[in-house]
Amino acid sequence: MVTALVVVIVFMIVFTVVGNTTICYIIYRVRRLHCPSCLFLVNLAINDIVVAIFLLPFSIASIIHDFRVEGKTGCNIIGFFQHATSTVSVLTLLSVSIDRYLAILMPLKYKGWVTQNKTVISILGIWFYALFSACYPLIGWSRYQHIPGLWLCESDYHISVSFTYFKLATMFFLPLASIIFIYISILRVALRHSRQIAREVKALRQREMTAVLEPELTGQVSAAVISGQYCMRKPHSALRADIKTSLTMAAIVGVLFISWTPYMVVNLWSFHSGQNASELLQSIVSGLYYATGVINPYLYGYLNRLIKREFRILWGSARTFFSRIRANKLHPAVTT
Repeated sequence: MVTALVVVIVFMIVFTVVGNTTICYIIYRVRRLHCPSCLFLVNLAINDIVVAIFLLPFSIASIIHDFRVEGKTGCNIIGFFQHATSTVSVLTLLSVSIDRYLAILMPLKYKGWVTQNKTVISILGIWFYALFSACYPLIGWSRYQHIPGLWLCESDYHISVSFTYFKLATMFFLPLASIIFIYISILRVALRHSRQIAREVKALRQREMTAVLEPELTGQVSAAVISGQYCMRKPHSALRADIKTSLTMAAIVGVLFISWTPYMVVNLWSFHSGQNASELLQSIVSGLYYATGVINPYLYGYLNRLIKREFRILWGSARTFFSRIRANKLHPAVTT
């Protein structure tokens, strides 16, 4: 079991670093992706890279040594960054959801309210709050310690009831409730938008039928139809693009909360029962908890057309590069 877990974690580290680094490079390379939503995605990708490089390797050491990390100082450092990066993940996805909410429900004010500078300030604020809140267990409000089965040190749910409720509320339940409200509002706009398009298409067909039945009005109606199509399609296409982006973000948010829910449920059960879950169960929910860093970049690539295209270009370039290396090894050039 130990060997299997180590292999899984190594694969998670590799795929997390490769996938998220590729996402950052693609967003940097494609100017159309230089928008507030993508800045939040870059922040999420950097956060996942930090987890993969600086935290998950300690989980390998912990598993090899029978799920124990020696030293109070080391456990405090690991627990501190584990808490901080988890907070950054949740607050970044909440910020992305708010960004989509403003873009769709308040489109006229969106560009004035949401700029790249304000987005960068928001990201810095997220990191400041995450690092600040991670200090609470270090100053006496709960404490970081090893819990058998968990991959990394975590705040002890049994020591401080108030901190336990604070953490569960700020890192899971309140963001989840806010995000559900936001995407329900976006879904209502999307449904209203689809009904509006259906009504306008029906009206357009009626105009075309009128032009057929009354030829003397053909010129006037055709002009009206053309102008009507132009006036309809421009705002609808923009709104449709915003809704599609929102659905992509909703999928990312959904993956995170689906992956985190078993972890939170086990911790809640442990908190209320007064005993820890089995090491096997703790290990499984820990794996799901950190799996989002692996899933997210490939989910972007599958759902976003521009990122998918760039993924294919990079993949093709990588295949060509390695094919040339292999060809040179098999048939080395003869020098005279």
